[in-house]
Amino acid sequence: MVCASRAISSSKGSEGSDLATTRSSVRAALAGRGPDAPLPSGLRRSGWLDRATVAEFRKFSAYLAWKYGGLVDHWTPLNEPMVVATNGYVNVPGAFAGYFPPGVFSYSAVIAALQNLVLANAASYDAIKARDRSDADGDGAAARVGLVQNLVAFTPADPAKAAERAAAGHADYLFNRLFLDGAVKGIVDANANGAVDPGERHPALRNKADFVGVNYYFRGRVTGLVAKDGWRAPFDAVASNGDVVHTYRSLLRDEPRAERPARRLGRMRHSMSLFLVYFGTRCRYPHLAHHNVLFGPRYRELLDDIFEKGVLADDFSLYLHAPTVSDPSLAPPGCEAFYVLAPVPHLGKAAIDWEVVGPRYADRILDYLDARYIPGLRRDLVTRRIFTPLDFARELHAHHGSAFSLEPVLTQSAWFRVHNRDDRIGGLYFVGAGTHPGAGIPGVVNSAKATAGLLLEDLAREAARG
Repeated sequence: MVCASRAISSSKGSEGSDLATTRSSVRAALAGRGPDAPLPSGLRRSGWLDRATVAEFRKFSAYLAWKYGGLVDHWTPLNEPMVVATNGYVNVPGAFAGYFPPGVFSYSAVIAALQNLVLANAASYDAIKARDRSDADGDGAAARVGLVQNLVAFTPADPAKAAERAAAGHADYLFNRLFLDGAVKGIVDANANGAVDPGERHPALRNKADFVGVNYYFRGRVTGLVAKDGWRAPFDAVASNGDVVHTYRSLLRDEPRAERPARRLGRMRHSMSLFLVYFGTRCRYPHLAHHNVLFGPRYRELLDDIFEKGVLADDFSLYLHAPTVSDPSLAPPGCEAFYVLAPVPHLGKAAIDWEVVGPRYADRILDYLDARYIPGLRRDLVTRRIFTPLDFARELHAHHGSAFSLEPVLTQSAWFRVHNRDDRIGGLYFVGAGTHPGAGIPGVVNSAKATAGLLLEDLAREAARG
């Protein structure tokens, strides 16, 4: 079996940040871009972008047919060519990454690669037929040469909207039929517009597949929950408010479609962690506000320590929360309740033994507050409890002990963040810091609103379908 479609590529580079996703935008981006059209700056015409690769693939196929024709009668030169094209040339940082070389985002490149893959399929077909004349299995026929295409189901998010139906139909054409039309019908749609334009019919490329193998990836669905103690129950939908990496990696560990997002999310940048001290005092402090931000002597340097260097700094900036200022009933009469937090590196940045360091770090913070903001704190302290990055990881299953899930950089924000509705596993929804719009109380509350809206819409739609 010849299967080199995923091994030949060496170009590197990138195209701009035009992330057009509508059908019209995609067509505009593709219009007039054939295999000889200019490529983005920095993207070399090599690998499947290079017509010379077609010739090399033909020679490779001919060699294998000559070498192993006496043993093999069924050949599949190209396995899942759409995966090669899309995973190599439709990579959006933080949103979709196929981890195939060259790992760029370029519509012109993906169409150029597909056209060369169609030519390579025909060249390989002819080369194997010419070289392999042996009937290896004794069925009266020599080489049978086909291809394997992976098919993906595209459905409109809202079937009632004509634009979404059209977009799903065009996505189906691009992914499921564009290559097959070239390999079987000899139609090479150079601008991927779905129409057969003059010059796009190539009789020499027709019927270059004796068979077509199909890899069809079903859209899985969540159907219920199973607890650690064995309790289980069926549900029509499940919304996870847990850590997104933990949800895919652990809660969905037996679901194959969860493996890729688990790996991808695990490699992404995660927010800082926090060190918290919950404490109570035997007296009140009327000079404090409910919310208190206490800046240390450094700002940018402290951020570098936390996010870049991964070290526990000698100084700190703190947030002091005193809820009993607004609601005295949260503590016994005449007492005060607090927590204070310090931003610290997450466990993936700093290998800190928090079981040892934690109590000492808490003492430093309380001493700092006693000396500068809450005179007599150490004398009047009656209880305290600490919560470290290790506790975030152990108790909350937060990846790296991160306090705010994915770091909100541009390529991990908005649409690039974990979607509120899973794209591949039906009935699975996300809410909380890791999904859109992001962390913080306003972000989490709005993620709950967005997720609830999607969930109710989907359940209503399914109920209407019967």
